Amino acid sequence: MNISGQVWGISLGIIAFLLIFDFVNARRKPHEVKPLEAALWTIFYIVLALGFAIYLSQEVGAQASNEFLAGWLTEYSLSIDNLFIFIIIFGALKLPKEREQSALMAGIALALFFRAIFIGIGAYVIHKFVA
Repeated sequence: MNISGQVWGISLGIIAFLLIFDFVNARRKPHEVKPLEAALWTIFYIVLALGFAIYLSQEVGAQASNEFLAGWLTEYSLSIDNLFIFIIIFGALKLPKEREQSALMAGIALALFFRAIFIGIGAYVIHKFVA
């Protein structure tokens, strides 16, 4: 399976746009996120992920789409337990409700940054010693 530069560019562009949008939105109007707003954003991102899987299926093939969905579903299910950790940390730090969104965004950005570094290192090591 060979993914074209165009598919990578579109994918990374969408991710960058969404991160920038989320950061700007969280900084511009900090507020307590109500359950309805959280549910709507959750639905939006689930639909976006499923749409991306469909796009991958059409552009690259079913295998790429299935691999994306498997990884996304795994990460999504693992992220749910993080919610309990966030609740504990925010409670212990007595973080104001209107600042929780900003703190979560910073945590997400750091997690993505370090994950990218470790995936890159892992890919390099695998390529170096397996190929």
